Amino acid sequence: MMKRELKDVRKTDSACLNCIYFEQFDEQKKKDNLLGACKANPPVPGDSSKGSGLGMWPLVLATFWCGVFNSMGEK
Repeated sequence: MMKRELKDVRKTDSACLNCIYFEQFDEQKKKDNLLGACKANPPVPGDSSKGSGLGMWPLVLATFWCGVFNSMGEK
């Protein structure tokens, strides 16, 4: 099922997967992994009660979309 979603999202022009702000680390690029970070805005503060409290970018699915989408072909 995940494979189908990934295939379908590539057909959706405004999905996070096709946005210049969407980033996946090597371990996230494994087959069928649709999770990545949205870097459209600065990092948000982390939960200091559960760790260092460092800022982090929101985690999103490649199938998501938002109003600040910018395709990889646009500048």
